[in-house]
Amino acid sequence: MKTFEADLGQLQPDGSSKIPYPLRIKELAVMSGTSRETAGQIVKYLVEQNLIDYEHKRFVFKPEFFQDEDDD
Repeated sequence: MKTFEADLGQLQPDGSSKIPYPLRIKELAVMSGTSRETAGQIVKYLVEQNLIDYEHKRFVFKPEFFQDEDDD
């Protein structure tokens, strides 16, 4: 997912990165070679962890998404 964002995202002033066009879970699944159900579960998990926002087919990756766990 981090590579996906790096290729498609636009850096925002707050350090987040926004995918500048609508993207459905099904399209994400096809691009990543997984099922729609699995892609949806991963997106839901990342939203619950407050690492991304996904509303109305729009992805915003928060700055925390880019931090490695080893950076602590």
